[in-house]
Amino acid sequence: MMALYGLQHQQMAVIDFSGVHALYTTDVDVQTMKYARTICVKRLSFANTNIQRFWNRAAYAGHTPIARCLQEIDLSGNRLVGDVMAIFVALLYFKNLTSFRMDSQHINSVRQAGCLLGQNSSCTTKVGNYKLSSFEIPPAPKLQYLNISAGLRKMDKLPSHINFTFVENLRTLDISYCLLSTCETTFFGLKKLETFDLSGNYCYNISETFFDFFPSLRNLRLSNFNVNPEFFRERAWRMFKNLELLQTLDLSDNNLLHLDPSMLRAQRHLKELNLAGNRLQSLSLDLAPHKDLVLLDLSHNMLPTLLPREMQELDTLSARHNLSLRLRGNPLLCACSNLDFVRWIWATAVDLDRDESSAGNYTCVTDAGEVSDTQRVMEEYDFHWRRCHGQLMLGIASAAFLLQMLALVIAYVVSRSWTHLRYMWKVMKRLRLPRREHFRRDAYVGYADADWRLACLTLPGCLQERHGVRLLLRDFEELPGSIRAESIIEHIDDSWKVLLLVTRDFATDEWACGFTVQQAQRSITDTMPDRVIVVFMEDPARLPPMASLERLLRMVPESNVLHVKKETPPGHPVWDRLAELILFDSH
Repeated sequence: MMALYGLQHQQMAVIDFSGVHALYTTDVDVQTMKYARTICVKRLSFANTNIQRFWNRAAYAGHTPIARCLQEIDLSGNRLVGDVMAIFVALLYFKNLTSFRMDSQHINSVRQAGCLLGQNSSCTTKVGNYKLSSFEIPPAPKLQYLNISAGLRKMDKLPSHINFTFVENLRTLDISYCLLSTCETTFFGLKKLETFDLSGNYCYNISETFFDFFPSLRNLRLSNFNVNPEFFRERAWRMFKNLELLQTLDLSDNNLLHLDPSMLRAQRHLKELNLAGNRLQSLSLDLAPHKDLVLLDLSHNMLPTLLPREMQELDTLSARHNLSLRLRGNPLLCACSNLDFVRWIWATAVDLDRDESSAGNYTCVTDAGEVSDTQRVMEEYDFHWRRCHGQLMLGIASAAFLLQMLALVIAYVVSRSWTHLRYMWKVMKRLRLPRREHFRRDAYVGYADADWRLACLTLPGCLQERHGVRLLLRDFEELPGSIRAESIIEHIDDSWKVLLLVTRDFATDEWACGFTVQQAQRSITDTMPDRVIVVFMEDPARLPPMASLERLLRMVPESNVLHVKKETPPGHPVWDRLAELILFDSH
């Protein structure tokens, strides 16, 4: 330090003693800083110089040039002992200071700081083995960078309140690896903070409102901060709720096993997400809202594969911003269950571990437990596909062949018995089968014009009056001037049964034996096979031949053919039998 004698009252950009172990002193006191005070220097570095003590009065510069000019000071990598907090406070009295480093101190303890920060004797924040209630960072209006990483090794616990009210321009705060035992502090005055590093501390008990007062935070490093995995899975969304501008998030090495899919629901501008070194067995995060994501680090987890949904989301993101994905160090599978994932590795536009010499090629384990790699599996992809899907495809082909043969047999049987099967099906299912109550009349009576007395006088007394059979007689129903053919068709369609009275006159009546018989034959269907009843009122052997009636009789059940003499009295059982046939409903 005496070498600075010749530089007194000079303006300098940097005075750098970094790595100089021959300063012939381990203390920086008033005498050591005697000449440095007179130099207008912007950056002063004592990094890695084995300094053990930095006396408070050495930092006090009053109105000297160094107090006016100094913007950056670096005390990192030393062995500062004693009143470290006091050193920290004293150095901040340089009003133009923009950057202060006191990280990586090789110390074992921190002595009592007392109430160095203007508090009274009742202070209760813990520094080492001593307690103080809170502390307020001294005014440093231009300070933008503050790094005390691993500089307070035995601090244990942060004060419940830390006030940065007069350090409103601070952009970067690094308190990583300070061996904090709890993280329940409330920070005030850091509305412009953009980068915060809390890595390497023991924040198992962290408040879910810990990050509520960092509205401008863009970079958050929480690597190895030992959070409670269950608490983090359930409440991480609440911790990050107010960090809407966050762009970089480091959650590596935290022993995380599960993630809440909507954990980062508020981080719409996220660009980099580091989840390396955890125990994740699936990604589970919903990546669709993070359209600006350019880096996703999943290396050294427990991922065996990626799900189709996850691969699709990654491809979508890559199409927007050339996404980089890191998968190195995962126990990947190249088995039958995830051949699509192996193929995706080679087909995707996502940059896979592009910093590695063998980018896109990963060690994986096959179904047989053999160690292979994704490149080799892709080279033998057809072989693996046949091995995985061959038996399944053979089974499908065999089943398809058997089904085809069965279909042919069924088609043959159905074609041979279509009418019967259709009827049986409808009978079993009772699908809209016609019922007696669906028709306006019970029976349409077909007769010759000459037999009108038999039809209109005898039948009503024998059937309608005695048994309540609703007969449809054309002489009672047809209107004058109506078309007879249309009337016959309409009357048959409106009747449950068709009753034909066959006589000698019937055989010679063109309308009765011709058109009426044809329509009666048409009315017989698979759902109403016993619709027609034929009543011979004379001996069939004495009747002239009737070709149309003979065709009809081939379709009429034998039970529906009766023989009744014209002179049969109304009380005869044959009329009861006829009424029973008309009213019978087999459905």
